[in-house]
Amino acid sequence: MCSLCRPSDGFGGGPFAEIGEPSVVVADDRSGPVAVGGDVGSLQWSGSGTATGGWSGHRIGVYEPDGLRCRLRCRHLLRSSMPVRSLAFHPVLPLPAVGTGSYDGTYDSGALTALDAATGAVLWRITLTVGGVPTCALSLAVAPQGRLPPGTVDGPVPEYG
Repeated sequence: MCSLCRPSDGFGGGPFAEIGEPSVVVADDRSGPVAVGGDVGSLQWSGSGTATGGWSGHRIGVYEPDGLRCRLRCRHLLRSSMPVRSLAFHPVLPLPAVGTGSYDGTYDSGALTALDAATGAVLWRITLTVGGVPTCALSLAVAPQGRLPPGTVDGPVPEYG
């Protein structure tokens, strides 16, 4: 990534406008992609409440440096059913891992998803559990062997990958 790039150089109304309000950002220093998790908010209209049926404002964006203008360009945009809590890139491949999860007093549901940064395709998705109890990945670290040991509110989860 060129040294003049700044997060504020995104599209639209601000940095990473495609994913709404950013909650987590991670950059792959080797090959340049940047993965961002955020929320565009809920639908609402005058005279009624919030639209909830089937709508999810949670987004995952994969950006790449635009060398000509030294800005980040959105390559892939994916919808997530749960908020993005953590992101990490594979140590060798351009594969971001995404930890998602919901909170309703406890982090009681979550998933770990691997994406292909080049195509935006979901390579795999696993529902997280600790001792048979659903949980949420609050942090991710990718080990040199490409294994994913997520950290959760309930303690470590068996490695994936």
